[in-house]
Amino acid sequence: MSAAYEAVPGSVVGADYRAALEDVADRARRAVVLVALDPDGCLLGGVTYAAGAGPFANLAHQNEAELRMLAVSQESKRQGVGRGLVRACVQRAAAENRHRLWLETASWMVEAQALYRGVGFKAVRDRNRTVVSSGLRVELRAYALDLSWQLHRPGSPD
Repeated sequence: MSAAYEAVPGSVVGADYRAALEDVADRARRAVVLVALDPDGCLLGGVTYAAGAGPFANLAHQNEAELRMLAVSQESKRQGVGRGLVRACVQRAAAENRHRLWLETASWMVEAQALYRGVGFKAVRDRNRTVVSSGLRVELRAYALDLSWQLHRPGSPD
């Protein structure tokens, strides 16, 4: 689904990150990959969910989770696919009693940032960072969704 990233205006996708996006099998071995399919079984989009600290968690600690590599096909944009995948990660994190759900997004992913804010994520500017991928500098913006209120709702384990 690297094509979804490369179609975004202003995108900067290095060969290293492109390879990581395309290696879904590796992500599925080391994290959870959620996908959205149409009724015919065609792929509409996907996202990686990393529970706790681990190989796909750049920001999350043990009692947190991280959403990574959200991608939606060009044909499926603005149909709620991305929002549905994000909500599935939120529901999974809440069901696992995670305190917080993190994500990072590139500065040029303006539409994605609006989606995340619309779901309730808040920018955490002191966790922003710059990475170099295949010699390209990419500004990453950190966002978090506080789920700690979920831990004390009626019927939840304490």
